Amino acid sequence: MLGDLSVHSGSFAGADLKQVNFMGGLRRLFGGRTWQPFGQAMIGGSHATSRFSDVLASSQTGWGGALGAGVDYRLSPRWALRGQGDYLLLHWDAGWDADPRLSIGLAYRFPR
Repeated sequence: MLGDLSVHSGSFAGADLKQVNFMGGLRRLFGGRTWQPFGQAMIGGSHATSRFSDVLASSQTGWGGALGAGVDYRLSPRWALRGQGDYLLLHWDAGWDADPRLSIGLAYRFPR
């Protein structure tokens, strides 16, 4: 099982956008002690807010899922350096939106 909470923000041409993704799902780990590849599938949603020049603001919540894969380089029994890619498919008021997501960071494994 896995949980994923991510925050993305940016600005372009006077508009500010913030998107918070909240998803949960399953991850399948494959063999390997030092390098451990994985695949995952998640469902959940996203909340986006946009603001243009501090005058016009809107927000909405969309639902969908994500498929992804990655690899962990184990630094210790609990810590790993992780690289992963996901393909998010979210349904907003205006229709479907598909976004790729790449990430690199540290991962911690909780004891079973």
